[in-house]
Amino acid sequence: MVDSASEDLARQRELLSTTLKLIRGLRRMSAREVADAMGMKLRTYYSFEAGQGPLDIAKIYRFAVATDSDPAGIMDTLQLGDPAYALRCMDNKAASIQLASFRRFNDRVGDRMTNIGPSIWIEAFKRPFDSAEEYLEKRDQSTERWLEENLPKILPPDKPEPAERTRPEGPGARSVSDPPRDRQDGSGAPGPSAPAGRRPRQT
Repeated sequence: MVDSASEDLARQRELLSTTLKLIRGLRRMSAREVADAMGMKLRTYYSFEAGQGPLDIAKIYRFAVATDSDPAGIMDTLQLGDPAYALRCMDNKAASIQLASFRRFNDRVGDRMTNIGPSIWIEAFKRPFDSAEEYLEKRDQSTERWLEENLPKILPPDKPEPAERTRPEGPGARSVSDPPRDRQDGSGAPGPSAPAGRRPRQT
């Protein structure tokens, strides 16, 4: 039993360390910047980021404030075993919003919460998550439809390739694209050009 608890603790420390490093990397912050924002020495911060020492919720919260991330998302990661959960909650604070909403409900109903059965809880939690998933599906479909309708309007139209012109066969044949030939007399030599303003004399 002791070995199992030690293994769980080591796994949680590793998860915490991985999560903290990923968040700091995504925020493009140095260890010193985070340490200064948390008000601790750099050496102490490195120990915290490595997952050393007892689990300190207060430090996790201070880290979340320093990196503008979700403290509840970091804590949930230790139970879910997936650092990606904390990363998905970084900007939208989904885990903290959920926890704050439940805390507000707990403060309002108090001991009456014990009168709520499991089926009611399942439906109560299932409904908002289904609604959020439906929103994502509609958003994705709307985005795809918008791109299909509007993206072609900004693209240049395809220009048809010009038809290839073939040279006519036979003596004296001339293609439309050939340059005009000089006027020739019977000998085949180019004929004289008439001076400008005078008509050639006829014989």
